[in-house]
Amino acid sequence: MKNEMDEQFDVFWKSYPRRVGKLKAKKAFNKIKPDRALFKKMLESIEKSKGNEQWDSKKYIPHAATWLNGERWEDEIEVDKDGVSAWADEEGING
Repeated sequence: MKNEMDEQFDVFWKSYPRRVGKLKAKKAFNKIKPDRALFKKMLESIEKSKGNEQWDSKKYIPHAATWLNGERWEDEIEVDKDGVSAWADEEGING
């Protein structure tokens, strides 16, 4: 039977677009021990980053363990080639 953290990791792993190094990612995830608010923030950051031009090619997406260890959910989302942040388009902020 899986505990809540195992279930959270499964959701994280399915949502992360570059699925390599699962064991290292799970160790990093377990070290963080995200509460529900942090877990939600992490997933939102992943979804916003998926719209980022840098993440168009998997070779520019960090491995999941690197993303976790670097607390990359705290990063600002890069501006795309149109000068608009990727998440602003999704939220309809650009009109």
